[in-house]
Amino acid sequence: MLNVTGTRLDTSGCAPATGEVTQAKFVATIKTGNVETDQWLWESDFYYVDPTGKVVENIDVTQKADLWFPCTESVLLIKTPPNSIADGSPTLAIPNNSTTIGYHLEAGGVDQRVEWKLPGGLSAAVQSTAAETAESETTTQEQPATTTASETTYPTGTVPGEGADLNSGIPSEWDRDGNGLIDTDAPVGDGDCDNPQCLLGPNG
Repeated sequence: MLNVTGTRLDTSGCAPATGEVTQAKFVATIKTGNVETDQWLWESDFYYVDPTGKVVENIDVTQKADLWFPCTESVLLIKTPPNSIADGSPTLAIPNNSTTIGYHLEAGGVDQRVEWKLPGGLSAAVQSTAAETAESETTTQEQPATTTASETTYPTGTVPGEGADLNSGIPSEWDRDGNGLIDTDAPVGDGDCDNPQCLLGPNG
């Protein structure tokens, strides 16, 4: 009749916990069958079991703790169509000594009961949920984009776009064989210089 998955307790936006009761959202995903009802996971259909096996109804705990106002962003599963899937988070008032959270439903002539054990107690269940949520938010947080600059490798001792040899100051067209010396057939320079040797100046 009803399948409940992805359950966790979320205390964000809820009243501060007291020494006896913790208000929390019961976050879950439901998948309905052919039966239709006004509301699934109705708060009054939840109950709790303590270590001695004593059962207490959620509505009684809510009334005693005066926690009638729901947590912020609490979502009720009202008028969910048959054969559909929906997410909800009704607000519960859970005794801190609970070892089990139970849900008892009677609809369409069907009596269904589901229980969730709290092996480490309520506090451990709430802390575990908070840690998982924090880890999920950290993992999914958008990472800053990284840009890898493109690199261009130039011949050793040359200036990009100029082709001049930095080690000797000789233009590449005057040193075609790359031996660091001016070729004997290098082009004549400007002015009165009419041979390769004078291109280097008096100290060449």
